[in-house]
Amino acid sequence: MTKSGQVERSFKDNSHPLFSLLKLRDVNAGGAQVRACLPYQESFTDGADKGLAKGWSVITLDTLLGMAVYGRLQETRPIATIDLAVDYLEPAGKGADLICEANCHDIKDNIAFVSGCISDARDGYQITKVAAKFIIKNPLRPQGERGSSQYIPQPWELPQAELCPGFEKLKSNVPFARWLNPERYTFNGNAVFALEFNDSHIGDPYARTVHGGILTSLMETAAVGTLAINKNAKELADPLSLKVQFMRPTGARDTYASASIIRDGKNIIIVDAHAWQESPDKPSARATFLFKASN
Repeated sequence: MTKSGQVERSFKDNSHPLFSLLKLRDVNAGGAQVRACLPYQESFTDGADKGLAKGWSVITLDTLLGMAVYGRLQETRPIATIDLAVDYLEPAGKGADLICEANCHDIKDNIAFVSGCISDARDGYQITKVAAKFIIKNPLRPQGERGSSQYIPQPWELPQAELCPGFEKLKSNVPFARWLNPERYTFNGNAVFALEFNDSHIGDPYARTVHGGILTSLMETAAVGTLAINKNAKELADPLSLKVQFMRPTGARDTYASASIIRDGKNIIIVDAHAWQESPDKPSARATFLFKASN
């Protein structure tokens, strides 16, 4: 069985801890094009208009993009997302099932070029679109947790930050944030957001690496949380778009993220975030988030 067939089967038999949470229906992995229905789930909502949380959008799309790459390859090779650009066009409607599509357009010099979108199943209206690149690597052996030669402060050694109304609202009101369950600490005077590892964070079960959508969601939490802290906001900001570069493999262990406001303008706010495991000086990924400024 090809790797694309194995991935498609993992959706249907619920053998993958993360994929099984999506409960995708009508998965059609026909070569380089993939299409599936993401059914409405209350636990996937953003807690406000009851539409799909943006974190689940990224997780779903990144997963289907990988399936499209495997479909074009038609062989078992390790792949990894190296960059991802997402535009949030419209909020998902309350109670709406969603159609998710991905297409691997070409593979050149071991780089796969892919795109995808999420649309409302009721009217076909596009709500999210994505473009990405994947690197296709040489076969490798399955591996467990990645070691580290550098000491990482553990969460219980970091002083927990003072309460912030915006961040507390994020965790209490947004089902996706409750599932992800990041903790906020202060380290070297900066807010650090820590994600305790569990198996549902794994994307590739063979390499035991954290799913790119999980990593992106942690950085988005850091960006939103940093805005809430710096502006002492009671309402949460909502990103318009994001761009991510994945720089290092992220193994089966705890992950940390922090963010900084690059521009705080009248119309837009730009926030940079990065995630790491060994050290902030060795980021696993970097992201830039674009927010609409509240007037």
